[in-house]
Amino acid sequence: MARLTANVVDSNREARVPEVLGRTEIRQLLDRMLGEGNRRALHVVAILTHVGWEGDRKVEGETIANYMGLNWNDVRYTVNDYHNRMRIVPRGGRYRYISPEPLGIYLALEALEVQPELPESLPSKLPSDAARDALYARLRAISSNAQARDYSRSELRFFFRINDFIDARRARRWSAFSEADPEAAARNLRGALAAATVDDRMKIRDGARREIVGTLVRIAWRSSAFYDAATSLVLLAEAENEPWRNNASHEFVARFQVYLGGTALPYVPRLRVIDDLVKAGRPESLRLCVMALAGVGERDATRHVVAPASDQVPEREWRPQSAHEHLECINEAVGRLETIVALGIRSLQRDLIAAAGRLSPLLDSVDSRRRVAHFLTAVRDAYPGAREPLRQVVAGFMRYSRAGLEPDQRRDLEELHARFEDVSLAARLQQHVGAGPWEWEQPPDLDSLATELVADPGVLAEHWPWLTSGDAAAAWQFGLALANADPEERLSDVLPALEGSGPDMRVVCGYVSARREANGDRWYERWVQLQFERRPRPVALIFEVIRRCGVADPFAVLVAQILRKQQVSRTIVERVAYADWRDTSAGVLESVLRAMADTGHPETAISILQRRMEHLSTEDERWNPFALELVTDVDLVRSRGTTNHHWKEVASILVPDHFEKIATAIFDAQAGRDRTTGWFLEHQERVIEVLLACVDQDPVRIWNRLRNYLSSPQTWFFIIGFPNMVMERFPVDVILEWIAGSPTGIPSERAALIARLTNMGRLTDDALAARIIGEYGDQQIVAEAFVSCYVSGTWWGPASSRWGALSQTLKGTASHTKLPKLRDWASEAARTVGEMAEQQQEREEEMELLIR
Repeated sequence: MARLTANVVDSNREARVPEVLGRTEIRQLLDRMLGEGNRRALHVVAILTHVGWEGDRKVEGETIANYMGLNWNDVRYTVNDYHNRMRIVPRGGRYRYISPEPLGIYLALEALEVQPELPESLPSKLPSDAARDALYARLRAISSNAQARDYSRSELRFFFRINDFIDARRARRWSAFSEADPEAAARNLRGALAAATVDDRMKIRDGARREIVGTLVRIAWRSSAFYDAATSLVLLAEAENEPWRNNASHEFVARFQVYLGGTALPYVPRLRVIDDLVKAGRPESLRLCVMALAGVGERDATRHVVAPASDQVPEREWRPQSAHEHLECINEAVGRLETIVALGIRSLQRDLIAAAGRLSPLLDSVDSRRRVAHFLTAVRDAYPGAREPLRQVVAGFMRYSRAGLEPDQRRDLEELHARFEDVSLAARLQQHVGAGPWEWEQPPDLDSLATELVADPGVLAEHWPWLTSGDAAAAWQFGLALANADPEERLSDVLPALEGSGPDMRVVCGYVSARREANGDRWYERWVQLQFERRPRPVALIFEVIRRCGVADPFAVLVAQILRKQQVSRTIVERVAYADWRDTSAGVLESVLRAMADTGHPETAISILQRRMEHLSTEDERWNPFALELVTDVDLVRSRGTTNHHWKEVASILVPDHFEKIATAIFDAQAGRDRTTGWFLEHQERVIEVLLACVDQDPVRIWNRLRNYLSSPQTWFFIIGFPNMVMERFPVDVILEWIAGSPTGIPSERAALIARLTNMGRLTDDALAARIIGEYGDQQIVAEAFVSCYVSGTWWGPASSRWGALSQTLKGTASHTKLPKLRDWASEAARTVGEMAEQQQEREEEMELLIR
């Protein structure tokens, strides 16, 4: 079959599916495979990609059989006979389908020969939209068949307004019919989108949009349909409402990749779409055009697999066949970028700078370098504010490629780089301080720059918001240079008072650090005290300087005073967690930590305390009372990330002496958790580790604590998300004693409760679950609770396989246990879980069939 099909395609690149399957030699092969006899019963299955056959879905097969004038029972008998002999009509849950796929298409074509009116008249007879979708999917595979093509083309005429594409099912119909005439489908859609407003295009959402975008990507492969398909994509992208990467915006841009562009149309003719969008001048479209054109600089192109636009052998995907042809693509794309630059649209500056970055790999070739350099210059001239970012693009390429640059290449690039340098003081400030030390091939002369700025502090003040914004990567080094250039300390009081300070105070911290090294600790203490006395008090600066330049007892006292007297944001307080508190006296440090804990910052307090106890273990006994207060803080028990790590480290130190209080705090955290936060003890590995350590200290005492929570009115809320491995650490007999002592006189209720907390992975006769089932397994509430817990949990792969394996394990338990009630429970549970596996397998087969 494969050889015969390859021969047809090799001799005729325009071949379509009906033509291939209609060839005499292929028909003869398939007829011999199917044998003699009436195949009309197989047509009932083949005319849809899958047909409802059993249960509440058999109405589909019955409807088609009646439409074809066949007896439903005879059809079922004949189809079953064919499958028993040839295995060509397998089941998929409640459905049947023809396998392999080419045979299904062949039989569908055969059905159309007998009933050519079928595409037009059958849809209205089918009992559901899902069945009609299966019919349209089959017609898609044979779209060049005369009857299917005529019907699909007639249906496409009804898709010409924006409202015709909003409904997901109608979008799927349009997609199916598009196979018959991709050009007309794309043309009609483009007209509908162009005539609609952006708000109306936004109404095409979710499944409808994804169906349309995917179909347009397939249609764009055809050179004759590219213009309409790509224009439709950009019209949808102007009203983008999909966050996924394969949305209309991404797919439009991807169609203009030089390599793997997903189309047979050569690159330069594709640019007709860009030209028309540039003439229209809509900013959103122009932004997408910039992104698309900048893709000409990409070296590592990728794309998703694209299905054919119709049942015809697809055209060969275009790619440049020579370096000259590739250079032509570059020249044409960059030329159009320069046309967009000439429009002078302010909002495109950021996009054009990004485009420069994507084009930068082309700087490695002398031919493309000239073209890209011309573009960079055009952007600089049109957007003066882009000068420094463009310089960084060139510098970044030189830094990345310096090992492989020839002397003449380096010389050209240095000349290009010089075009974007600015000798003004402000420009050199951004150029030298904006780059981080890791980017320096040769360190810039920050000392000379600092000397000029000390003499002209107005420039420093003008650019202070940028210097403290976080974008000045070398801010710390620049602060050191300022201090070295300012021995008279003229900036000592100026820098903290400059207006427009941002969140990054490394410049000031670098300055203060260098001046402290030069002048000593007394100078540092006086400087910090002066900041404390300023009004309004620069709290963020004080905390940042203490974090980066060092802590001493006087500063710690200031921190405690600030916290007690005014509200400080968590973000600011968290900064001092990374300061070096090791030399702070214990008494002063405790006053700071208590101020933090009392004013809503216990996370920072426990972080500092954990490091202190780690480095000075001799102080552990002194810190134990305060540490216990923090460890038993329910909010800290429920903390996340690094705070939870610090909590765990401190708690582990305290467990031997305070295990009962710590375990109680953990139980309180589980019992009183906020239902909206999603915090569950079973997901907190560090907290569980501490809790298990508490249990190991004295299992009976911790059980006595836990059972109070299991007897409260909120018990069922408490056990949700409680880790089952904890119960395994308690003596089984004390749990059974608690169950038997139920105050209601109904032990089975407590037994069912414990089921939710029990590890069901091990059902040996000495395990907790086995002992409880062995005692109360004949009670329905207990039996059902343990079955429910047994099948719960996470797994990989199909659920049917999971439940089938569980059923087999239960059968093994029933055959080996010496506990009669456990044996009966395991046997019944094995039957129940086995039935679940069978039902799930049927659903999985259907899902696999429906998403093919």
